[in-house]
Formats: sequence, C-alpha cells, structure tokens
Amino acid sequence: MWCETGDWPASDAVTSSRGRAGHQDRAEPMAERLFRAHFTDGPHIGDPATLARLAAEVGVTPGHVPSREVRARLDRVRRLGITGVPVFLIENLPPLTGSQTETALPAALRQAAGHEGRTPRPLTR
Repeated sequence: MWCETGDWPASDAVTSSRGRAGHQDRAEPMAERLFRAHFTDGPHIGDPATLARLAAEVGVTPGHVPSREVRARLDRVRRLGITGVPVFLIENLPPLTGSQTETALPAALRQAAGHEGRTPRPLTR
C-alpha cells in the first residue's frame, strides 16, 4: 500500500511496517489491517505512532527495514509504471494494473507464452 501523502517518511513507515510483517509471517494480517484503517477507520496510516499501534494489533514486533531497501522497492514499482492494485507482472509485457476483463489475464499469458516459444515465468522481486 502506498501512502498518498507525498511524504517520504510516511511512505517509508508504511513500507517498513509491511516489511517487518513479511519477515514475521504477518504480512497478510498487516495488509488487511492497513486497508481497514485507511478505508474504514480513518486514522492517518502514515503516522508512525498509528502504524506502531496497528502493527501491535496484528502481532508485528518492532524493528527496522533499511531505508535503502524501501527506496529500491518503491523505485522498481515506479519504473514498472505500477499505479494501482491489483497488479500482474508477466515477463516481457507491461504490467496489468487494476480491474481487468475476464479475458485480459489469459490473453496476456498466451501472449507471453508465445514470446520466443517459451513458458512465461514470474518476474523476480
């Protein structure tokens, strides 16, 4: 989830919080809690104190994900032109972002499979 604040520390806090959750096998509950907070409960999810409270609610212990790693992840997302969710990354094709028709994903997979006669594989992170 990208925090729409235009504020690097806020975005860093959100991404770091999710990074810690991922390392603790709590990524899904953390993502669900962030979405519920953002879309239903209303607190500013870019606020470090709010994030700490939300993380504690789902069992994520404090820690730090290096800022360099966070920036690298965000830079990759920007380079790929990802602007929404969900996103499907298929080798040699532009990202499929947002709501798609029921035929779009199979068509993209067929197109990628036909590329150089090989089976598509997921992009590496």
